[in-house]
Amino acid sequence: MTSELFLHNATRYDLWQDASTSYQIQWQTLYEPYLVVSRKHAPKFHEAFLERYHNKMSHALEMAFAGFEFWVMPLSYVLHLPHVKHPESRKILKCAREALMNFVLSLQKKYGNIYDVSYDPNRPPQGWKFEKIS
Repeated sequence: MTSELFLHNATRYDLWQDASTSYQIQWQTLYEPYLVVSRKHAPKFHEAFLERYHNKMSHALEMAFAGFEFWVMPLSYVLHLPHVKHPESRKILKCAREALMNFVLSLQKKYGNIYDVSYDPNRPPQGWKFEKIS
C-alpha cells in the first residue's frame, strides 16, 4: 500500500463506491481528509505546518481531539493534483515531524490525553502511531 493511499484509507473507498447515504468513519493515523466544515466551528490551521507537510492531517487531528465526527459524503468527490517533489523534502519533513510532536503535546494540554501518540522511524508507514485511549 502506498503512503498516499494510506493517508486516505479511513474514507473506506470500498463503501464509498456504492454508497447512497453518508456514513461515519473514525479518524486514523495520518488521515488527511478533505473537509467540509463551517469556519465558525472549525479550529484554525496551525501556522507551523506549511504546504503539504502535515497541514491537512494536523487540522483533522485537532478536530478529532476536539470531538468532531467524520462523515463521508458519498455523492461527492474531489480531484487532487499531485505535488511537485521539493528538493529539500527530507529536511523539511524532519522539521515538520518535530512540529507535529510539539503540536500533539499542545493538543493533549488543550483537550486532554485522548490519543496515545508516538513516533518510531522504523514503524511503517511513516513511523507515527496515534491510538485513541479508551
